[in-house]
Amino acid sequence: MIVLVATVVGALGVIASLIFNGWQARQILKQIRLQNSVAGLSGTHQPMELLHGVLRTILDKPALRPFFYEGTPLPSTPDELRWQVLTVGEMLGDVLEVGLYHTKEIKATGAYEDWFDYASFVMRQSPALNHLVREHPGWYPKLVPLLTGDEQAGAAGVPSLPGR
Repeated sequence: MIVLVATVVGALGVIASLIFNGWQARQILKQIRLQNSVAGLSGTHQPMELLHGVLRTILDKPALRPFFYEGTPLPSTPDELRWQVLTVGEMLGDVLEVGLYHTKEIKATGAYEDWFDYASFVMRQSPALNHLVREHPGWYPKLVPLLTGDEQAGAAGVPSLPGR
């Protein structure tokens, strides 16, 4: 009789332990989902904040916008406007790199295609940014594949990245 009681109590202990382990596993899954959501938010938030900083600069100097969104060529005269365009181009190139990297590496963002589309658009519309990527392909490796036509060949020594 004592053996039977001990066996039943032991079995109940095992069952209670399994139920508790199941509950713990569900809590861990909830925590993992929450952490992935936070990582996704962070992976989207930082590049957006950086982009807004560049856009504020362009807002303060509206004459710069056509060089990045309307296909206006980089000024050839080495004057203040050229240096402003190149500086903002470096900033925008950095932001696009960060955006493409974060959203590709942190899958929970779900925003890689959006950043890829935006980066592709800016690269098509900005001869100034194309100039910078061509001159410094090591600074912008994720933008090199977005160079158009002969410009990609001009980024010597940098292989195209496979896929997107």
